[in-house]
Amino acid sequence: MLFLGLSLLIRKVAIAFKILGANFLVMGYLLFTTYLVYSGLMTQYPHCFKTGSPLMYLVGPLYYYFILALSRPGFKMSGVHLLHLLPFVLHTVELGPFFILSAEEKVEAFYDLRNSELLSYPWGILSFRSHTLLKSGLTLLYMAAGFFLLRKSLTWRFPEKNMVLLWLQLDIVLKALTLGIVFFSYLFLEVFPKQFYRVGDMLFFSDFILCAIFLLLYPEISKETHIAERNTDDSAQQEAVHGDDEALLEDVLDEEEANPKEVANRYTRHFTPEYLNGIEKALAQWVLEEKYLVMDTTLARLANIIQIPYPHLSYYFNYVSKHKYKDWHNQLKIDYACRLMQEGKSKNLTIDAIAMTCGFASKATFYRLFKQRIGQTPSEYLEELSK
Repeated sequence: MLFLGLSLLIRKVAIAFKILGANFLVMGYLLFTTYLVYSGLMTQYPHCFKTGSPLMYLVGPLYYYFILALSRPGFKMSGVHLLHLLPFVLHTVELGPFFILSAEEKVEAFYDLRNSELLSYPWGILSFRSHTLLKSGLTLLYMAAGFFLLRKSLTWRFPEKNMVLLWLQLDIVLKALTLGIVFFSYLFLEVFPKQFYRVGDMLFFSDFILCAIFLLLYPEISKETHIAERNTDDSAQQEAVHGDDEALLEDVLDEEEANPKEVANRYTRHFTPEYLNGIEKALAQWVLEEKYLVMDTTLARLANIIQIPYPHLSYYFNYVSKHKYKDWHNQLKIDYACRLMQEGKSKNLTIDAIAMTCGFASKATFYRLFKQRIGQTPSEYLEELSK
């Protein structure tokens, strides 16, 4: 698990899977410290005692960030997101006095834990039981939030209920089930058999191990999401390139996958008639609202606006509509300029002003594209209209 976590953090994968990698590292360390406790080896590594306790407060937020990054291309951590880490920080501060104790004192505390009742064993300001209820309860809430976010936000990313979506939904359900066992076994500690809480602990760790195995068996999952997200994360670089859309698509692919035909084969399964209809409706609404007049609306920005993954939209223009995005976008703007002139709305505007109104940053570009489409310069077109 630690190896997979490091691998996800080091490799060029989507930000979502880097967050998942951080979660694996946390869970790997928690698994290690839990083994030390259950085996009694903690006496040989006393400075590890209780170090995993604050990390459990990170499991829920990190997994929620993972789902959030999947559902929102271009996701970046903000100050608001950091507030979710507050329980981890507070618990670390709470245990600060314990962390500076000597090894002998920590060994004594470990034996006290093993020989005491979990109902009231002190674990900082709060008891061990109180912290366990808080950790499992909060993580359950994060799992529920992640599940509803999946249902609400990811269906457009994965129109066919493919392996990714099914895996994520089943994974959350399993995590919620195991957390529920932990939560209720500690809540009703007097009712459940002694040591029953360990069942939930073991199932929770087993779920993360199964998750790691799943990613090892299906590494293409991280690659597929990588494409959609990497394009948004690198949007500044993409928007600076005004070349062919097919070249832009290749920029967001891994080197071994930079073949347009492979891209076509890869995304064909997503393009059901219903999904195509959804793309066309979104584009039609964007055109109806005349948002194409906004200057420098690149394909990456359009994908964010209409909430269609960039590779899907690029594939649509390259392989479905048979129109390059830039050509289609420029046609819309030139046609709008013609309507302005035909309706007399450009009488008080200079050619420069018309170009700016239609979303062109350069008068020269406006002239060149206008003549390509209409066969006349804007001035010649206006002169002909005035006859």
